[in-house]
Amino acid sequence: GSNNRLKAIKQLGKQHKQVADKRKDFHFKTANYLLSKYDVVAHETLNIKGLAKSRLAKSVLDAGWASFLTILTSKAENAGLLAVPVSAQNTSQNCSNCGKKVPKKLHVRWHDCPYCGCSLDRDHNAAINIRNRAAGQSVLKAQRLLRDARIGWEAYAEPNGSA
Repeated sequence: GSNNRLKAIKQLGKQHKQVADKRKDFHFKTANYLLSKYDVVAHETLNIKGLAKSRLAKSVLDAGWASFLTILTSKAENAGLLAVPVSAQNTSQNCSNCGKKVPKKLHVRWHDCPYCGCSLDRDHNAAINIRNRAAGQSVLKAQRLLRDARIGWEAYAEPNGSA
C-alpha cells in the first residue's frame, strides 16, 4: 500500500495500544482500591466465552473482564488476601433475606419478595447473595454472622439515601 495507508495503520495501532493501556491501568487501580479496603473480594464466576457469543459480545470483550479478574486474583494472592469466585446462578432471583426463589425477568430491576417482604434493588440483592455464598453460608446463618458486614458497593444507594 501507499505511505499514507501505512501511516494510518500505524496511527490506529497506537490508538488501540493507548486504549489497552488505559484499560489495564483502570484494572490495576480498581483491584488496588478493592484490596486496600477489603480482605475478601467475592465476584461472579463469569462464562466469558459464553457471554462473548451473546448480543453483548463487543461490550463484554471490550471491558476486559477476564483480564481484570486475573489481575484481581493475582494481586490478592500477593497481598495474602482472597478473591473468591462464586456461582452467579440465581443470585438475583433468590431472596437475600429468606432464600426463597422469586423469579423475575431481566427488565425487572427491583426485587420484591412476596414471602418475607424484602424490597431492594435487584443488583443489591444479588450482591448480598454473592457475599453470602463467598462466606459459604446459608442465607439465615449468614444473616447472623454477617449482619453488620458491608458488601462494599458504594455506588449503590437505597431510595431513602442510605447505603
